Amino acid sequence: MSNCRLRLSGHTPRAQAGMATDCAVLQEFRASDPLIQILLQQDRNRTAGYHLLTKRANPDPRADSNHYLCKGQRYLAENIQAAKPNPPKWTFDDLAGNGWETKPGDLGTFGIELQRAISALGIPVEKEKNFQIDANLVNSFKNKYGAETEPQAGEYETRYIPPDNTPGTIIGTYAFSPKYYADLYLGSEDHPLEGDALEAAVPPMNSWADVVWAIWAHTAGSKAGDLRYIFHDNITTDITKKIIEMIEGVKEEDERSLELPWPGRTYAVDSPQGLTLLGSPHGVGISWLYYNGRAVLGARNQIEVTIFSSPQPVEPPRSPTGFYNYYMVWDLGPRS
Repeated sequence: MSNCRLRLSGHTPRAQAGMATDCAVLQEFRASDPLIQILLQQDRNRTAGYHLLTKRANPDPRADSNHYLCKGQRYLAENIQAAKPNPPKWTFDDLAGNGWETKPGDLGTFGIELQRAISALGIPVEKEKNFQIDANLVNSFKNKYGAETEPQAGEYETRYIPPDNTPGTIIGTYAFSPKYYADLYLGSEDHPLEGDALEAAVPPMNSWADVVWAIWAHTAGSKAGDLRYIFHDNITTDITKKIIEMIEGVKEEDERSLELPWPGRTYAVDSPQGLTLLGSPHGVGISWLYYNGRAVLGARNQIEVTIFSSPQPVEPPRSPTGFYNYYMVWDLGPRS
C-alpha cells in the first residue's frame, strides 16, 4: 500500500526526513471514477503552468489533495532534480514561426501586497528597469503534423526584470493558453477537444513555460541564468486557489477566502505543502520553465514557494474577510 497520503495541516518548512511519498497510489484509483477522468484529462491538456478547464467541472483539491502532491513529487524529481543541462527546445526566434506576436505591454501598477512583496525582496519597480512583453497567438502556424493552421487565440502577458544588480524576476500577470482557447472554441461539454485533435489546433510551441522562458532568455541575455524569482500575480484559476486554501486550512464550509498578507507563508519545495503547490496548475509551469533553462540556471537545491493574499477592491461583491487576490512567488534560491 502506498504512503503518498500525507497530511497537509501545519506549516512544515521542509519535508521530514524519511517521509515517504510513493505516488503509486495513483494507480489504485478506479479509471471509471468521473473525478479521476477529469484529472487525467487535465493532465493530458497540461499547459505547463496555466491550465484552465473550460466547460468541464473543476475537481475539488480538498477531496483529492494526493493527486496534486504526487504530481508535484513527480515534477520535482523529473523536471528539477534530474533535469539535464540541455539547451531549451525553443528560443525567441521560434516564436514567430509558431504564430506568436510579441509587443511591449502596459506596465500598469501592482496591488498593495504585491508591491510590498516586490520591495521586500529588493526587486525594482521603476518602469525603466521593467519590461512588460505580451505574447499573443495571432498568426497562422504549422502544427506538429505539418499542416498550416489558423490560430484560435493565446495570451501570455508577463513582466520581465533582468538582473542588473537586482534579482532577476519574472512576474506572470495574465495567461490563457492556446489549448484553453482551442477547447473553448472547438470543443464542447460533451466532446472536449483532446488528443490529436487538440494537438492539431495549437502550435508546437504553445505552453507558458516555453514562451516565457524564450522571452526571458532573449531579454536577459547573458544574465538569464541569474533568474531568482517567479511571481504569479492575482491567481484566478479555481484549482490553484482551492489548493492554497486547503493548505492553509480554509474549509469549504467556512465560505471565506484566505487572509494571509505578505510575508505570507513559505514552504520548501520538497515539503508536503511545497510539493502540492508544485503540482498545482501554476506550479507545474515553474517546473517546466526550470527544465527549459537548466543549462543556464544550474542546479538549484533550495527552492521555496511563498503564498500570500491581498485585500480586494472596494467594489462588491466582497469576500467576508475582505481578502481575495492570491499570489504565489517561487524563489529558485542560489546556485549550488
